[in-house]
Amino acid sequence: MNQKIREAALGAGIPLIGFCTPQIDTRTKNAFQNWLETGMHADMAYLHKTRNTRRVIEEFLPGQKSVIICGFPYPAVESKHVVSYALINDYHALLHEKLETFCLYLTKAFSGIKTKVFIDTLPVLEKVYASKAGLGCIGKNTLLLSKKYGSRLFLGGIMTDLEIEHDGPEKWDPCGSCRKCIDACPTRALDAYVLDARKCISYHTIENKGEIPEDITEKMGEMVYGCGICEKVCPWNNKNTVVPGWDVYEDLANADVETLKILAGESFKKHFGKTPVYHSGKRVFLRNIVIAVANKARQ
Repeated sequence: MNQKIREAALGAGIPLIGFCTPQIDTRTKNAFQNWLETGMHADMAYLHKTRNTRRVIEEFLPGQKSVIICGFPYPAVESKHVVSYALINDYHALLHEKLETFCLYLTKAFSGIKTKVFIDTLPVLEKVYASKAGLGCIGKNTLLLSKKYGSRLFLGGIMTDLEIEHDGPEKWDPCGSCRKCIDACPTRALDAYVLDARKCISYHTIENKGEIPEDITEKMGEMVYGCGICEKVCPWNNKNTVVPGWDVYEDLANADVETLKILAGESFKKHFGKTPVYHSGKRVFLRNIVIAVANKARQ
């Protein structure tokens, strides 16, 4: 049955797939709780509000027996100002479409089963399930690392009451003594396997809707959306793997900060509406551009 499901996933455009139980081990639950209690989630109050649901996802689908976790690789796009995944078409719609197509197959092949699609719009610890199902291992940069695709993966999946033979986690250490991500982080937001969002440039340029602290703005350089340094320096991302199926917005990737400011001022929705940048909003994006322009002037 597992092989049949894997083949159907490939047919739906899903290259990575694994199976695991919905239960999360006590150690992981406690680590997540401790991370919240120390305030490392910064102002992302939704993480604290949904903490119990994230640790017990069976509430989303009563009778749930399995999680089908899926990985969607995306291409590396070079830019001095915007992180790679924001220079392609918005992943939410694409992932949802492929997972819904996959769900249609499952409900036809296994009559009477219940399913529920999830991506990062639902409070689910996707990386935990991906690691548990053998899609990769979580690295010191706190990201899932795949041997083939590195950390450039979007994650989503399907909860189901179908009983599937579960995969086990991969037994390899992706990092060893390597500390490249920790040492390269300009704000020292990383410790091994722990991210402090209060210091993270990605958090501040995407999630933080208020004023960014001066000790962070000084280290942002000319980045206006995301950061990605901990991914760029990771040896697992030094691969030229071809990843088809995405629209790459080269005009945005090649634009300087002044051009990005003009484009956002002309029509934010027109130029950024099909990218993840749009979700953070025009005001936040322009705030980041003002900081980038000031940093550039100081160089």
